[in-house]
Amino acid sequence: MIDFTKLNITVFGDSVPAGIVFEKDKLQKLPMSCVDIVAKRLHIKNMSNISKYGQTWSRLLQKGVVDDYIQHLDTNTNNVAVFFMGGNDSDYEWAEVVKSPLTYHPEKTPAEKFKTLLNDTVQRFQQNNVKVIFCDLTPVMSERYVDTVISKLVDKSRVMEFLHNDIENVAKHQELYSSFITEIATTNHCELIHVRQGFMNTRRYDKLMCEDGIHPNKAGHQRIAKIVIKQIKKYIKNHKKRDKNSNDMLVLQKQTI
Repeated sequence: MIDFTKLNITVFGDSVPAGIVFEKDKLQKLPMSCVDIVAKRLHIKNMSNISKYGQTWSRLLQKGVVDDYIQHLDTNTNNVAVFFMGGNDSDYEWAEVVKSPLTYHPEKTPAEKFKTLLNDTVQRFQQNNVKVIFCDLTPVMSERYVDTVISKLVDKSRVMEFLHNDIENVAKHQELYSSFITEIATTNHCELIHVRQGFMNTRRYDKLMCEDGIHPNKAGHQRIAKIVIKQIKKYIKNHKKRDKNSNDMLVLQKQTI
């Protein structure tokens, strides 16, 4: 069994793990985010949630958050970093987009830069003996996001021009960034918590999302916590099985000597 009291866990995230929801036409903070629920149910005492609204990987690194984290690592404990962000990186500066919707516009963190920043950060953490765990991205509901958020800021018709009149291109593009996260996690042999799959597997994942189509609601946070806890328990079970098989192999080797 993993003793969570001996782990020092830090969550690097955006508004989702920060517990921000969109209700009654305004942003609010939940009393218990998915991170809080997991910490409570697994009795995790040393968990620091430094997630922030609007956070991107570009901004996180520019502000020196990663440098500060590494500089102040407690090397006498087992350090774990959870990466749960990337949705804002995939988004656009819509005020710029509508000025010339038929021309190229980069994402807040362009795709290749996103992958490079993420890969380099993972390797820095691993070089400092920090275990990295990824969460992929919760899905986006394109129509809700465009109608509730983007069209309140800019001309929707110009946005639709940029999207080639396919509103689902918003969700498809965000899904691409989620696939980048999966790719980086796999390449660097990191644990990956399949949050997105856990949402999509429900019959009505729209019931887990806020009116703005990008933030999980209270039920969504409970769902994320359930997904995380289930995968952690599976991870523990598999490790116990591997440990038992290793012990059985050692016994067999001794018997044959």
